[in-house]
Order: sequence, then structure tokens, then C-alpha cells
Amino acid sequence: MKPKWYFFPEPSPKTEGWNDPAAQHFTGHQVKGLVRESIQNSLDNQAYPPQKKEKTKTPVIVKFELFDIDKNNIPDLETYKKHLEWIKNHSVDDEAKEGAGEALSTLARSKVRVLKIGDYNTKGASGSDSEENSNWYRLVQSVGSSQKRAGSGGSFGIGKSSFLANSALRMIFFSTKCFLTKKHNFIGISRLCTHHFEKDKLQEKGYCSCKPGKAISDPDKIPKLFKREDTGLDVFVFGPRTETDEAFQKIIEEICANYFALVYEGLCEIEVKRPGKVVKINKENFNTVFNEYLTDENTGLFAAYRAYMQGKTIVKDLKYLDQCELKILIDENLPNRVAYLRRGMLIKFKNFQCPIRYAATFRSMDQEDRLRKLEPPAHNDWETDRTVHIGDNKIHGKEILKEIENFIREEISKLFDST
Repeated sequence: MKPKWYFFPEPSPKTEGWNDPAAQHFTGHQVKGLVRESIQNSLDNQAYPPQKKEKTKTPVIVKFELFDIDKNNIPDLETYKKHLEWIKNHSVDDEAKEGAGEALSTLARSKVRVLKIGDYNTKGASGSDSEENSNWYRLVQSVGSSQKRAGSGGSFGIGKSSFLANSALRMIFFSTKCFLTKKHNFIGISRLCTHHFEKDKLQEKGYCSCKPGKAISDPDKIPKLFKREDTGLDVFVFGPRTETDEAFQKIIEEICANYFALVYEGLCEIEVKRPGKVVKINKENFNTVFNEYLTDENTGLFAAYRAYMQGKTIVKDLKYLDQCELKILIDENLPNRVAYLRRGMLIKFKNFQCPIRYAATFRSMDQEDRLRKLEPPAHNDWETDRTVHIGDNKIHGKEILKEIENFIREEISKLFDST
């Protein structure tokens, strides 16, 4: 039996529109959100976590690949098109009509562009459709649920919506092979809107599989395009909104901009591929890639990267974050900005004025999980109005951020006094 598209009946009077609230956190910066979420998810799931006593590390490998396929390789395409056609012709939601029309225009071509994101040296998505506490269930079935361990990159359980936000077809596929059990799981997911089809009112979320809403676990029944040979997870985004050459450039830019610390430490290696070109990004060649693909306009990023590599290192215990690290580089051409990092990812920049010119990076070395809890779903800020539980106490983000800022200002003042 070949995979088919299923949309479950909607028994309630509610109606879900075309706009996915979870995906709204990633619209406007689709590629950026996709790159950040993909790499964070892979790091959270590494098969060989680095230990402090280890001298060598096994890096997580993440591969981004852009390619075209014949649209006839999309499982049960004709059924999927019928759902889109009904929405375009009969929906009362103007945005739904427009979105369905865009998807049908994409499917009118003989070839469909695909972005495949695969990780290696990872555990894959373990579990099943019936295990609600498993990685596979949370990846495929749940929204807003997260049980990641302390130190993980995400916390809101909606990062997968970044994949849908990038798909003009509203269509993604997950394929995994578990590191421990070697078990396969495969399923397609779509998020359209509440719609009628063959006299039934249907839910907005669709599944592509052999049984409604259930993953295919028999590797012989997984279509060849999607079958995973090595352990890890593949995500297929069908109809990415950004054109191939632009997406290729933007993916590399976002890797360099957001993960320079991670790659420099040798914790992750990344490959970006499009027809005719492959760029590998690792500790050995990162400086070359960084300078080639980031423009001179990104002075803040160049400065933060230089500070992380060459800056004076200052380590101090803070009340709420324990051991923290500040790296400061002094140079007359630097922008007086501090890059806030967590788990090797750039969260945000903050300016601290000083008569001397500098660039710096800050990170917590012991309590990154507390900073994660101060972040919004897009993980691009630390917010003062969020709270963290430390023991029996609820600590406001304002107190934690004030402690960080006092530490940074004190160290910058010391540098100025010594010049």
C-alpha cells in the first residue's frame, strides 16, 4: 500500500484559518528560523554528547541540500491537489484562497524544489505515535509541548513550524532511523485550514501515510526518496519559498552569523549543497567561509567572531548563572557591541557605550538552561518579563539580565581604566 493523504473530520464547530499561529513566529525570517531550529534540534539530540574529560569531540553533522524532483514523486499528489482546489474555489478565507492558489501554481510545474535537512551522529527521533513522551510523538503530533532536558536549545515545542513556514505547499516529511533501536519512522504532514471535502468538514492538519495519522515503520514501505539509511533525522520541505541560489546563500549566511562559536569549538560540522556546488563548514575552514559569504556590512558579526577567537577571556561566578565567560577584544574599528551566546548560538547583540572601541561575547558556562527560559519562541532575545525558578524562588528575567549587564560594564570599565 502506498502512502496517501488523510485529513481527519472536524467534529467541533471551530474553524482554523490558513495562518498557523505557531508558524507566525518564523514568518518574515523563514530561512533564519529554519536554520536556527534545525541545528538546535540536532544538537539537542546528539548521539555522542561531549564530556568535560574528553579531549576529542564527535561533532554533530547537519546537511542542507536543495534539489528538484519530478512532482510525480510526491506521494498521492492528486488527492492533495483536490484539497487545495477546494480551498481555492470555496473557502471564505481570502488568505486561504491565496495560499492554496500559490501552492497549486507551484504544483503546475513539472519539477518541484525540495530542501532536505539531515543530521548525523544524532539519535534520530525515537518512539512512536502512541508514546506521548517520546521524541517522535512530540515532533509529529504535538504543538506547544516540550520536555527537553536542561541545556537543550528549544523549549516551546513549536520549532517544527519553521519548516511549514518555509513551504509554499504547506507540506513537509519526516524520516528517521533511531540510534538505539534502529527502528524507522516516516510520515508527511500538512497544515492547510479547516475545509470541506467530499461532504465532510475536515481539520486543517493532514498526514501522509499508509494509515491515517500513523507513521510508516516498515522500511520496505517507505518511498525510496525518503528512506533513511544512517541513524538520524531527515526533514523534507517541499516548495521552499526562497529561490535556490538565494536560499543557498542565506543558509550559509545564517550558519556563519548564528553558529560561529559552535563551529569554531568543533561541536558541529555543516554542509550546504545545491546543484553544482557544495560548501562544507567546519572548524578548519570556517574563517574562509565566514569571510567569503558574509558581506562587509555585517561588521557586528565579524567583530563578534574576532572577539570570540582572539579576545581576552574573563571568567566570573554570578549569583544566578554561576560561572560565566566574557571575551573582549579592543580595536579602534570595533562597534562597541556584546554578542550574547547560548549553546554556541547567537541570541542577540547589546551595545555598551565606552570611550574605547571594543567587541565582546558573553555566555553562561553552567546555567544556560536558565537563560533559555528567558527566550521567546524564536530564541532571539532574553526578555525581562519572563521568570526562572531557581530552587524555591521565582527570579524575574530583569534581575538576571541586570546581573549580566553589571558584570559586562564592570569589566569594560576596567579595560578603559587600564588604557
